Amino acid sequence: MMITGHLTGMRGKTKIARYILTQKPGAKTRLLRFVKPSVKPRNTYQRDLQRYIDTLAATTEQRINTVLATGYRRAADGVALDDAGMMGMLRSVFEGLQESVTGQIARFARSTAGRFIDGASESESAAMRKAFRSTFGVDVSSLLLGQTFDKKYQDELAVALEENISLIKSIPSQYLDKVERVVMSGVRAGNRATDIEGEIQKIHGQSRRRCRVIARDQMQKVVNSLDLVRGRDMGVEEYQWRTVEDERVRKTHAFNDLKYFRLDTPPPITGHPGHDVQCRCVKRLLIEI
Repeated sequence: MMITGHLTGMRGKTKIARYILTQKPGAKTRLLRFVKPSVKPRNTYQRDLQRYIDTLAATTEQRINTVLATGYRRAADGVALDDAGMMGMLRSVFEGLQESVTGQIARFARSTAGRFIDGASESESAAMRKAFRSTFGVDVSSLLLGQTFDKKYQDELAVALEENISLIKSIPSQYLDKVERVVMSGVRAGNRATDIEGEIQKIHGQSRRRCRVIARDQMQKVVNSLDLVRGRDMGVEEYQWRTVEDERVRKTHAFNDLKYFRLDTPPPITGHPGHDVQCRCVKRLLIEI
């Protein structure tokens, strides 16, 4: 839905308007300038996830290669399968890896997700302070600090934390499931050991790329969801949708560009900015004075 008009009645109707007017009595209705949050939490998150999958992949490849080396014999025309006990040995390898992951992943996931959510929250808060200072020349630090301890804000952080814990836990399980299918099917088909090893390395690369996608996507989602909570608490009703205006922007998102939407009514196809996976769009809050 496009908002076509923004007529205001009595000044200072909302929390944020009253807050601004105490510092800037002559302030007027404006779109809040967008300030890009620091990407440090996202980069740290990506690095932590990729380090984890690198360690798991190294252990997995070493154990599987040991089994393959004992189960295959070299022949003049390639690699011939010696399957005596190999399938049982491989099953033991994967059972051991899954058991090890199960015992470690919960603690790693919670601590890693917790650091990321804390960093993303601080980054969002800093960007919001800069946006109000740049747009209105006011300091909203005390207002934002109060919001941080509000139940709705804390609930949003809790939801984001659990979502990221779940995503982190899925990384090793998906990796091991894919590797097990490739190895078992390769051995049954009598594929070369080097071919199987090559497929395992491809899966490792896919998992590293997924870590990058998770970090980028979740940074956008957390920042945008916290902006929504803050905006509603401030009494903001509408925002302007902005894209990054490049060739990668989805057509549905390009259609939303420069249009106004209500914070309490997500656009039906796209949702709010940041809702779709790897959406890079942002919202500019309409601060009515």
